[in-house]
Amino acid sequence: LKPMAAQLLSNRSPEGYRAVEQFAQEQAPISKDASALAWLALGYAHLLDKDYEKSLQALNRASGGVPALDDYVAYFKAQAFQGLKSNAQIISTVSGFDQKYPQSLYVRDAAMLRAHAMVEENDPAAAIQVLESHREPPRADLELELGRLYQNSAQHAKATDSFRRIYN
Repeated sequence: LKPMAAQLLSNRSPEGYRAVEQFAQEQAPISKDASALAWLALGYAHLLDKDYEKSLQALNRASGGVPALDDYVAYFKAQAFQGLKSNAQIISTVSGFDQKYPQSLYVRDAAMLRAHAMVEENDPAAAIQVLESHREPPRADLELELGRLYQNSAQHAKATDSFRRIYN
């Protein structure tokens, strides 16, 4: 799988998609882990191609296959929903992400996706709460978004603090 998936992710050719999908289907009765990993690679490749529907189909098949990869599946699903502009789906997909996957590399990125979706759903107060809970260690993109939210909410002192934190 590793060389096939690497080739798929670098080229994303129709042949590469077919080969990895065939592997995923053949491995399903033999190795749930190998099949799930192949579906994850397919889902991510489709995400890179901005084919969000196909990405979600593959990621749904990867779900629950390898528990150690569930955070990747959830985060990539949220990205696909973002591509489809499905804010409610983003919010539900990454809601509780930091409790379910506290060691994930995507904890803060999932929080950013969730906050953006909340803003799109006209709930900036909830977005502020989400971002506030992920401020440490400081990260410039999060502080910038938080500063903008505070500024738009007429909380100028907090906005100034957020913008200053970017440069510290």
